[in-house]
Parts: sequence; C-alpha cells; structure tokens
Amino acid sequence: MQDSIRDWKPMILNKSKSSTKTSPVQNATKLSDDAIKANKIDNATEAGAIEYMPKNIVAQLINFRTAKKKSQKDVANSLNLNIKVVQDIERGKYKKDMRLAQRIATSLGGQLKK
Repeated sequence: MQDSIRDWKPMILNKSKSSTKTSPVQNATKLSDDAIKANKIDNATEAGAIEYMPKNIVAQLINFRTAKKKSQKDVANSLNLNIKVVQDIERGKYKKDMRLAQRIATSLGGQLKK
C-alpha cells in the first residue's frame, strides 16, 4: 500500500508509572484465610504451585481401604462423593484437604498419623 492512501497515524503507548498501586500481598492481607487459599489456587500458574495431598496420607488411606476390602466406588458411595475424587486422592492428584482425608479414614475405621 502507499503511504498517501493510509488515513491513520501510528500511535505509541507507554506504560504509566503509578506509585499508588497496591501489591497483591497488600490485597491478600485484607482477605480471610479461606479466601486467601481459594485465591492462591485460582492464581496458581505452575504445576507445583498447588499443594497436593501428602503421600504418606494417601498411602494410609489406601491401606485403610484395602484392609476393609472396599473398592474406591464403595468408599465414594458411603461418603456421598464422586468416585473421581477418591481416584484422584489415591493417585496423589487431589489438592490438600485434610478434613476430607480424615473423614475418609474415619469412615474406614482408621486414624491418620502425620
């Protein structure tokens, strides 16, 4: 194209330097603990940023389940959970939720050790 036909002018945008911005850390201090945890999970961009169920807890849950000779489906049904949750926990791909882990252990007649 020819320059004489063009009816627009190039525009250069510069990033403004505002000193009044609050950092994410300052915003996080205003939130409750649960909101901070939820925000941390939502904003996680790296695979390792989300804290998964500890391996020793997973091993204990598997041992409790196999000792009772129950399937993953049996455990999920007894606790009114989706079977995928139980599968993900046993694969080590479920976020750290110690309340849920303890609930599963209790339903299987066990007590988790840290």
